[in-house]
Amino acid sequence: MTTCEPWPLDETCVPDDWPTDPDVIDRFLPMASSMLWAASGRTVGQCRYTVRPCRSDQGDLCQGVCGCSPVCSIRVGNGQVTCVERIRIHGEHVPRQAWRLYSDGTIVLADGWCFPPCQDLSLDATMPGTWDITYLEGSPVTPLASRAVTALVAQLARECARQCGVSSRRLQSATMDGASYQYQPPDATAADYLSIPAVDDWLQTVNPFRAERQAAVFVADHHRPYRDIGGMGL
Repeated sequence: MTTCEPWPLDETCVPDDWPTDPDVIDRFLPMASSMLWAASGRTVGQCRYTVRPCRSDQGDLCQGVCGCSPVCSIRVGNGQVTCVERIRIHGEHVPRQAWRLYSDGTIVLADGWCFPPCQDLSLDATMPGTWDITYLEGSPVTPLASRAVTALVAQLARECARQCGVSSRRLQSATMDGASYQYQPPDATAADYLSIPAVDDWLQTVNPFRAERQAAVFVADHHRPYRDIGGMGL
């Protein structure tokens, strides 16, 4: 299960035509947050994941690779895990001081806790024989990112009012209410496509090369050093 938090708005920098209806803001803020999360290379903005890991082969529980020995550490996420919010084993909450999170997404348990080697996915995560982890992944939203999402929410609201929900970005030009608008062709990059200064300036700082996601290089025989980022009473 995954949920991503809408980004915070910069209420000190709203345009004159900022929508006054809270329902309009609630409609477009998640949309704008999702668009900028993708445009950042899926690195800015925090999403909450709840996972129920299973060791490799789940065809026959506790056989083959699954084994039946305790597992006291596990790696989750894609290298951008910033916080572990909850760990449950057999439906019981593991105390926060009993785990430590490292910067590569490795979670290590202590104080006698270990993950069960087998996971019965047919049961609810509150039942014996199950375990799950809830964590946050992604970089926190900065003030500049809040300014960008505020500008994008305003632009989406304008487009909806003008076009009744039909985007005109794929047009190269249009005239509406006596005003002319120029649009980039559909194969333009995301930043040029939006043509919103606050958004373009922010994207230039966080994703200047328009990467779709964060690059990663894995070497089989190389063990990367990792940094402790919290847990076990810290």
